Amino acid sequence: MAERRYYERHIERTSEEELRQLQTRGVAEQVRKAAESDFYATRFKVDGFNPGAVSGLDSLSQVSVTTKQDICRDIDDHPPYGSRLVVPLSEITSIVETSGTSGKGKEVHVSTAADKQRIIRMEAFGFHWAGAKSGDRIAFTLPIQMTAAGIWWTMALDRMEVNNLRLGDFDSDRKLDYMLRYSADLMIATPAYVLRLEQAAHDRGMNLRQSLPEMRSILVAGEAKSGAWVAEREDVWGATFFEQWGCSAGAVAWSCENGMAPKGKPGLVHFLPHLAYMEVIDPESGEHVKDGEYGELVLTPLGIEGAPLIRFATGDRVRYLHWNNCSCGRQFSGIEAGSVSRYDDMVKIKGVNVWPSAVAAILEDFDDVVEHRATIYQAEDGREKVRIEVELTPEGTASASSSPLLKSISDELRSTTGINYEIAVWQGEGSLETEITMGHSGKVRRWRDLRSGGSEVEVAS
Repeated sequence: MAERRYYERHIERTSEEELRQLQTRGVAEQVRKAAESDFYATRFKVDGFNPGAVSGLDSLSQVSVTTKQDICRDIDDHPPYGSRLVVPLSEITSIVETSGTSGKGKEVHVSTAADKQRIIRMEAFGFHWAGAKSGDRIAFTLPIQMTAAGIWWTMALDRMEVNNLRLGDFDSDRKLDYMLRYSADLMIATPAYVLRLEQAAHDRGMNLRQSLPEMRSILVAGEAKSGAWVAEREDVWGATFFEQWGCSAGAVAWSCENGMAPKGKPGLVHFLPHLAYMEVIDPESGEHVKDGEYGELVLTPLGIEGAPLIRFATGDRVRYLHWNNCSCGRQFSGIEAGSVSRYDDMVKIKGVNVWPSAVAAILEDFDDVVEHRATIYQAEDGREKVRIEVELTPEGTASASSSPLLKSISDELRSTTGINYEIAVWQGEGSLETEITMGHSGKVRRWRDLRSGGSEVEVAS
């Protein structure tokens, strides 16, 4: 059992009932503040909801969810921040945008000075649970732009007095050089980039476990990954993997000290109940799902001063886990590590529903597959087809023409998803990872849907 690392011991050892009471007070205050905005004053009126009558968390079910489209439309109508703002413009001290991965515009979220302190507190939990401490050297491989992750993580790490090696603008070899030079203790990367670094290390004959003996924790976000994938990576790096789920709207969840996949099985990514009220809703019934079931993640961040947000429907499909699924003892429920996919990423091919995350999980089971990209298109005869390009290890590439690897991949995908795939070896220059990474967001887009003249399905899994 991992040694407990409490960041706020009094909160982390609070009972579920006490946390629920704390959340109820937080929700009531957030609703009251949201009612001061034009956005929610109108919405509450339409919903027939009395913002002064929040008697419990169940009261929120009377409020319709706020979607990404709602936020983006409001920003278009009331630029540049939208009508959720309840503080003077002079009190805004931070601005972040979403990466716009769903192709439906970018959200804009603002913070006051007090909101920034809340963000630092929120992010520090996960870094502390992962073992980060003053004086550590952390390899920060993501570029820092306008998205929340880079900005918020950097703020928290600076407050924790961690040496933040800002390596986002360097190529893989130079990143490795810096990690070697300063004996990095921790690393932040997307799962796709973890594999890219492994390939770069392999190309230079470098054993990561031996060359980076101080590396003990790797924090990842942005892609669904299996417990087996995590176990294999931990063996390569000699470090424990931790996952963050994050939302620019003002909520995060983190793996505790047990890591992303204790004993090779997906762990629990804990939400912070004193800083956000989490719901996982069945999209059909609107009811909260049961322990172990899948649903859409809906969030009400607590303690936001500048632009409150009530019942934000994230569009993320997650597997809800009660807190008793984790041995850490914190009564913080959350979601299963590696379970996140997007409802709007599901694609229908030949009348069959296909989840790109399920395809990715199958490909991960093939040791020689480093990365992949899928293209859906319509052939000249009108039939829908799917072509998957796979980047292979040097060993896999050398034997691909004479081995049954590609056929095995095709057979496994057809058996699992029910449709046929064309499998080809990636022939481009450099790494496929660079082709599918979405600019500075750090997310990846592995699927392209060209059936309607070039529009693309953007997938972060």
